[in-house]
Amino acid sequence: MNIAINTRAVNGNEAAALLLKKKFEQLASLYTEHNFIFITANDEYAENKVSKNIQTISLKQSSNNPLLWKYWYNFTLVALLKKIKADTVIHADIVCSLRTKLPQWILVNDLAFIDFPEVYPKKYNRFLQLNAGLFLNKASNIFTASAYLNEQIIQRYSTAEKKITVLYPAANQKYLPITWDQREAVKATYAAGKEYFLFSGIIHAQSNLTNLLKAFSLFKKWQKSNMQLVLAVDTTMDSTIFFKSLQTYKHKADVILLQDTIEEDLHVITASAYAFVTPALFNDNAVLLLNALQCGVPVIAGNTLPNMEIFGEALLYAACNNVKELADKMMLLFKDEDMRRAFINKGLQQVKQYNWDANIQEVWKNILATNQQA
Repeated sequence: MNIAINTRAVNGNEAAALLLKKKFEQLASLYTEHNFIFITANDEYAENKVSKNIQTISLKQSSNNPLLWKYWYNFTLVALLKKIKADTVIHADIVCSLRTKLPQWILVNDLAFIDFPEVYPKKYNRFLQLNAGLFLNKASNIFTASAYLNEQIIQRYSTAEKKITVLYPAANQKYLPITWDQREAVKATYAAGKEYFLFSGIIHAQSNLTNLLKAFSLFKKWQKSNMQLVLAVDTTMDSTIFFKSLQTYKHKADVILLQDTIEEDLHVITASAYAFVTPALFNDNAVLLLNALQCGVPVIAGNTLPNMEIFGEALLYAACNNVKELADKMMLLFKDEDMRRAFINKGLQQVKQYNWDANIQEVWKNILATNQQA
């Protein structure tokens, strides 16, 4: 079987594309009798093969014109799918082709174009407001990351429940606690031997990094400590603007910026953090939070309904746009070591509920079932 994985996300959400890529790289290594073709809008994955049955094709289209988005999906992509003799195609976001007859999967990470329209460009929001129902109806199957999002799709679009698979995220099995000596060495390498709060993820409006910086400023004002803030970020189209704003940040001397960190380094950086902090507006970064919990690191995150569904009482929650509340939670962990240890233990227990291997097998089972029906 030839499985095409379209890693392009029209909204520029590279986190979803990266998660999709990792899932299907693992599937490719397990099912070597099948071919996995990654289709990307640039050359980012061209030299990154983990299995011989993986092929990467760059199908460039960088336009911000919704008409050209439609052309790319309905004509350019369809022509390529015929050329590579694809049997099924999986998309990194809610957009799919309306012309292909192949079984299509779409990954719906959020409905931000409705709930947080300020996060994405008006063109994208308008495009989905007009077309999301068509894409959801056309898709053979839909992946979501929470039961909450499942219900939202059914209620808002009258989508058949049987088309939707709730695929809860799971921590990367490589993310485990490290020794005290290892932690001290990592702190010496990346944070001048100091404790640090960690944010890991993409630079995008959805990550709400401006509010994180404001909360860190409040923390530094209240607590005259040498605590650092490490931003381990994947660069995106929004990076340049953010980097410029960081230059005028009052506490920039206490902010360590790490760009495009490799997985092995990100593991030990995560495991060495005093706490993982993210005020992201929705839960695209759930895997990163689970990784931190599995490393024995407490997490402060937004009080979104999907977060509460996935993490229960294992996180410290703060309203995403309430800077003071976020800073308060940072102070609580800093001042109360017993509380910090309690949340570490809660996190280690919570993360056991989600299994990466079972996650992967559920994806594969659904793909096979869909293709047999086609």
